Amino acid sequence: MDDQGHLIVLGADYGYAAPPGRRKVMLWSRTPWEAVDALGDVALPTGRYVAGRTQTPAGPLNVVGVCIPWARAHVSTGRRNRRPWEDHLADLAALEQPLKRQAGATLMLGDQPDDPAEPRAHPGV
Repeated sequence: MDDQGHLIVLGADYGYAAPPGRRKVMLWSRTPWEAVDALGDVALPTGRYVAGRTQTPAGPLNVVGVCIPWARAHVSTGRRNRRPWEDHLADLAALEQPLKRQAGATLMLGDQPDDPAEPRAHPGV
């Protein structure tokens, strides 16, 4: 990362043990971040959502970074108390309110992990 930029880095608590320093979501900008939101909604798991507003040459831009749990999150690893797609679909539903709060130009980015054992489309598609 460029030392001249500004970083939003979340904590490491995202449901699984992780090596020190590893994070699921971080955002970088050349300009300072404003209106940082590291919660989104109480229904979202910690460490997988962050939003902030930064200034660009075209004007202010809201940026939302997410990490959506994979299809089998906590099914056979982690807490082992979920059904396939349960956390994935719950996180997508929980994103509705924080995304509705974004006013103006908004960029949402992140990863949506693939499970090679599962079909590409989840049951809601």
